[in-house]
Amino acid sequence: MKHCTIICLFLLNVALLHAQQTVQPVDAASKISFKIKNFGMNTDGRLAGLKGKIVFDQQQLASSYFDVTVNAASIDTDNDRRDKHLKGADYFNVAQFPLIKITGKPSLSQSGAYVLAASLTIRGVTKQIPIPFKAVFQNGGWLFTATFEINRLDFKVGEESMVLSDKVKVSMSIVAK
Repeated sequence: MKHCTIICLFLLNVALLHAQQTVQPVDAASKISFKIKNFGMNTDGRLAGLKGKIVFDQQQLASSYFDVTVNAASIDTDNDRRDKHLKGADYFNVAQFPLIKITGKPSLSQSGAYVLAASLTIRGVTKQIPIPFKAVFQNGGWLFTATFEINRLDFKVGEESMVLSDKVKVSMSIVAK
C-alpha cells in the first residue's frame, strides 16, 4: 500500500508539472529577431527587453493567454546609424511608442498545431494576426518558438519604398519560467 501511495503522489506531481502555469519571459534566454530585404539583400535585426506574463496549459487552452512586450528602442541591426534612424519618427518612433506588444489566446489548428490569435501592436496600431507556434515544456518552464510574417506598412513603420520590402519575417524563441 505504501508503494501505491508513493507512485500515486509521483504521478500527480508529474501531471501538475504540465498543468496551467503562469510564467514570465526570460529576456536574457529569449531571442526575437527579424529579417527584411533592403536593396535586395537581407537585413537582420534583434529586439530585447522582453517582459510580460504567459498563462499556458496544453489541456486548458481556453484559459491560457499571452501578454508580452518588447522594448522598441532595443532594436539592433549591427549598424548604429540605421538603428538610430529606425528608432526615429519615420519608423518606430520609440519616444512616443516605446513598446511592441503581443496579446492573445492560443488554440489548436485543424492540423493539431498551436496558433496564437494575437493582437500585435506596433506604433500604436493594433492588428489581429495568427501566429503559429510550438510549445515545449523544459527545465520547469516553457520554450515557445514561432516564425511569422507581417507587413510593416500595416503598422505605419516607414513608407512605401522601392528598395525596402514591405514584408518582415519575425522569429521568436521565448523561454518562460
